[in-house]
Amino acid sequence: MRILGIFLLLSFINFGCKNQSSSVESQNENYDFLTDSLQIDNELAAHNLAGFSLAIIDDYEIIYSKQFGLKSFETSEKIDENTAFSTASISKPITALLCLILEEKGLINLEDPIEDYLKRWKLPESQLILTNKPNWLHFLNHTSGTSQHGFADFYEGDYIPSIVESLYGKIPRYDKEIEF
Repeated sequence: MRILGIFLLLSFINFGCKNQSSSVESQNENYDFLTDSLQIDNELAAHNLAGFSLAIIDDYEIIYSKQFGLKSFETSEKIDENTAFSTASISKPITALLCLILEEKGLINLEDPIEDYLKRWKLPESQLILTNKPNWLHFLNHTSGTSQHGFADFYEGDYIPSIVESLYGKIPRYDKEIEF
C-alpha cells in the first residue's frame, strides 16, 4: 500500500507543468528501470485499480512519463499523457507538509486552537467546539469533527468556489455549511 501511495504522489506532482511530450518521449528510456522494478501492472491488479499515470518532474519540466492501464473499468480506452485525474486526497499530505513548514518557521503552533488563526470565517458553534477546541493536529488527523466529506471534481472552465464559499456550503454536491 505504501508503494501505491508513492505512485499517487508522484503522479500528481505535475500540476502547473507544461506537457513536453517530445522531450518526454526521448528521455523515457532513462527511467524504465523504475517502472519495471515496481511492477505497476501487478500493483494495479492487486489493488483493483483501472489505471495509473506516473510523471517525474525536474526543474518544472516533465523528464519522464509513463501510463498504465485503462481510464476506467467501464471502457477499453487506455490512459495516455493527456488523461486528467482527480486530485482526490493528494491535498492532505501536501497540506500537512505546508503546516509543518509553517510551524518550523514559527508562524503557527500545531497545538494551538485553529480558531486563533481564522480571519474570514469562524468555526460554527457546537457542543464539540465549546468543550474541545480543535487545533491544527485535529484537522490533520481527521479528529476535528467536521461534517465535510470531500469535494466534487472541477473541470476546465468550471467556476471554482472560494474557501469561504466552500465553508458556507456554497459548492456543488455539498450545500450545507460545515458543522462540528
